[in-house]
Amino acid sequence: MLPNGEWLQATPGNSQSIFKKNDGTIWGVGEQGSVLGLGNTANILTLTQIGTANDWLSVENSSLHTMALKNDGSLWATGRNQYGQIGIGTTTLVSFFTQVGTATNWAKVNCGYQHTLAIDNQGTLWAWGRNNFGQLGDGTTTNRTTPIQIGQTCTLSVPSHDQKVMQLLLNPVGELAQISFVYDGVKKLTVYNTTG
Repeated sequence: MLPNGEWLQATPGNSQSIFKKNDGTIWGVGEQGSVLGLGNTANILTLTQIGTANDWLSVENSSLHTMALKNDGSLWATGRNQYGQIGIGTTTLVSFFTQVGTATNWAKVNCGYQHTLAIDNQGTLWAWGRNNFGQLGDGTTTNRTTPIQIGQTCTLSVPSHDQKVMQLLLNPVGELAQISFVYDGVKKLTVYNTTG
């Protein structure tokens, strides 16, 4: 254990590491200063505080970008951004932590190689960045430069005396949900994809 137990999180990247202290500050070391949020400086050889903020909740790191959550639920990013993986609507490199949108309801974030996944405090899944293999899960191979919701919520209201079975085509079409009702609720839910 380190003196005073001051470190709460250690996040390795490809050639840099980022740490969070129990005082809410974040620190970095290694190359790719833009990924660390220290400007375009390379080869930071000793632990260096990133900015002056002391309200960081967590930090996640990949080889090309870093995402961090603040205690107020806001999401922040820095790093290489050629596929929009930091989620600010552009593909421009960002070398200092920049807020992603204006939402303050983020609960978790994880960095992939060139994409990002996050969950908000309602349990909704979001993704952005490179999508060449469909890794965002939105049914496309289109890169996304801002967070997009993955999956959709759907509320149905069908009087039980009107229908006992209904079908709902999900978006994108090619998936089908068949719902069988009984008087006291849903009896059976069957979901088919294009392979049956």
